[in-house]
Amino acid sequence: MIETNELKRRIYGKLDSLGLKDEKENIVFSFTSGRTSHLSDMEPEELISLLDRLSGNINNNDYLNYGKFDKNNKQHTYLLSMCMQLGWTVFNKNVQRNVADIVRLGRFIMHFGAIKKPLIEQSKQELQTTVYQFEQMVSKHFKK
Repeated sequence: MIETNELKRRIYGKLDSLGLKDEKENIVFSFTSGRTSHLSDMEPEELISLLDRLSGNINNNDYLNYGKFDKNNKQHTYLLSMCMQLGWTVFNKNVQRNVADIVRLGRFIMHFGAIKKPLIEQSKQELQTTVYQFEQMVSKHFKK
């Protein structure tokens, strides 16, 4: 897992190499949809996403593969439910409602997951570890 300070350092370096150092606040403000203009207020997954965007390494297919799920697996659907509780949603035009953000789920599993394997490839025991990790996140989310 990459530490938050390391991510910030890399972002500053990338902005400098692109000649965008003076635009950092505007870039962060735009990237967070106006929530903040400071890297220190960004979530770790947002920092990773911003670094990917600045590096031109955005490949949502990699994250999508990590977040793919089996709709018949109760633990997978429980994880999707927890993503919704965390606010990790995207609007799906086909069903005309918000659904769990599979790309964000995959990004989290890839970079921060206790088990760094695609969801679909995790054994029952590994999946229990992933579920526990998400239960802890949801618990902390609602304690705020």
